[in-house]
Amino acid sequence: MLVWFGGVLAKEVPAKAVPAQETIATVEKTSSTKTNKFFNLFSGSFLNRYRLRSTGGVSDHDADTLLTLNIGDSSYQKVTGALQTGYHFELNGDQGAPLNSIYDTFDSRAVGRFYYGYANIQKVGLFEQARVGRQYKYDFESLYFDGVSVESNPYYGIRLSTYAGIPVHLFENQFGWNEGDWLVGSALSWTPIKQIRVRFDQVHLKDNAAAFRMSQADQEDDLFGGTLWVDILKNWDAAARFTSFSDQTRDLTLESKLRFAKQDLRIGMKVFRLLEGYDIRVPELDTYSIAGTYKPFTEYAINATKGLGKHFFLDGGFNWRKLDDSQTASAFNHGYKRGFLSVTSSDIPVKNLSLTATGDYYHGEDNDLSDNYFGGSFSALQSFFKKRLILSGGTAYYLYRFNFATGSESNDVQTYFAKVEGKLTKELKAKTSYEFEHNDINSFHTFNLGLIWDF
Repeated sequence: MLVWFGGVLAKEVPAKAVPAQETIATVEKTSSTKTNKFFNLFSGSFLNRYRLRSTGGVSDHDADTLLTLNIGDSSYQKVTGALQTGYHFELNGDQGAPLNSIYDTFDSRAVGRFYYGYANIQKVGLFEQARVGRQYKYDFESLYFDGVSVESNPYYGIRLSTYAGIPVHLFENQFGWNEGDWLVGSALSWTPIKQIRVRFDQVHLKDNAAAFRMSQADQEDDLFGGTLWVDILKNWDAAARFTSFSDQTRDLTLESKLRFAKQDLRIGMKVFRLLEGYDIRVPELDTYSIAGTYKPFTEYAINATKGLGKHFFLDGGFNWRKLDDSQTASAFNHGYKRGFLSVTSSDIPVKNLSLTATGDYYHGEDNDLSDNYFGGSFSALQSFFKKRLILSGGTAYYLYRFNFATGSESNDVQTYFAKVEGKLTKELKAKTSYEFEHNDINSFHTFNLGLIWDF
């Protein structure tokens, strides 16, 4: 489904779930950036990480390397580039369920990963930007492909973009693509006046092996979308989006945001409707094809954030996901009501100390979860020595937590965590973390130790 996050329409992923093929890339890519540039051309980072997971006397040991490289500076150079690649090592092989992962499906214990690598060309002729190589696009659907994308200069408020290539599925093989797969898409946006923007999208995808359902081969899909953004007032904007397959409608999203700067108050509202159920689409439109059939539902959400002086703010909200048929619950198809209230303090009672406490109330409204659930989350973060040392820890509650690698789902989950991050030198830092997860079936321990060189 789609959710509103920071004003962006995006696919919903259960809390802390990370797609299996992106585990390292998405978690660690933010460490890439900024320090000393050599030859005024290259910057990036090099990560080495060890991870231990254990449960019930069984343990799994993994290691990862990740190189992130940025080439050039887009603020003044026409041609720039970026690269992210690495290796995953299964140090003690496949330990079986529930500790197995997508990497255990490969023949080798060492699996190479090429996450992205592209060249950008800016402001050439009619084009504002062209990109060639392995890349992501998030402005319509979440697309990941080897190919080319171009975006035109605006002309009387009209902008055209197009892209084509081979979809990348790192969970199918370590190279990421299969012969016969392809995609092509385009978008047309128009800003007739400053307060209004419309955009129309279309993408066609061809896939010879639909994710883990390998028997469902030769899938083709067309997805169309239309989005409208309106700035109603200076502090009030709204958006609407509709998407449809070529053979059936898919969903409708309405959202609005209000901002009151003087009162330090922000309010967001959203309604999402999955218009028709669907199943067995190409992987980009059917998350790993392991969640079962998506059944129609409506979700209402409202949230508000309020600052309380210099040191405190409140964050609260209410969600209601209403299934059309309460007996069709499965992963991504739960019906529930949820209310939460979070309080955060900063520099109280000690400078550089941040504290957050959250209370959750869930009422299950489907055949899987039909009772009341109460949960609490708490976190603390303290930095020392001008942020050269950062300590954090706490606990977090989830009504359900989904594991993309195994296709399993845990209910009524409480986790406890601790993290330490420290700068050893100007360019070298170390990170370590521990998490204990207790759910309705099992308990898990996870330990990470990483060393990152920023250059």
